[in-house]
Amino acid sequence: RERLKEFCFNPEDMRPIDVATMSLGQGIAVTPLQMVQAYSALANGGQMVKPHIIASIKNADGSDYQNFGTQIVGHPITPEIADTVKGMLEKVVSEGGGQMARVEGYHMAGKTGTAQN
Repeated sequence: RERLKEFCFNPEDMRPIDVATMSLGQGIAVTPLQMVQAYSALANGGQMVKPHIIASIKNADGSDYQNFGTQIVGHPITPEIADTVKGMLEKVVSEGGGQMARVEGYHMAGKTGTAQN
């Protein structure tokens, strides 16, 4: 339950069966932005950042009116765990079932499969 809080989920709203079935990929629904935020901890060495749809708002002269910057919202995993899981996800694209997602010149990671029947 503490790990769920670290990833900005509210375990108080979950029944014990929900927590158990999460390990199988079932039980809760998340938005794409919640997934981006959770995966950001892997990409940033354990630091989870708040995702933004836009990076900044510009004035007519091109200067920044408002820059949203990077906002760290937590450290849910250690850098070692982040590196290990990131390495696994990279192998999905470099060696596994996600090879069709490779894009020349870009460093890619991915997840394939589903818990659905």
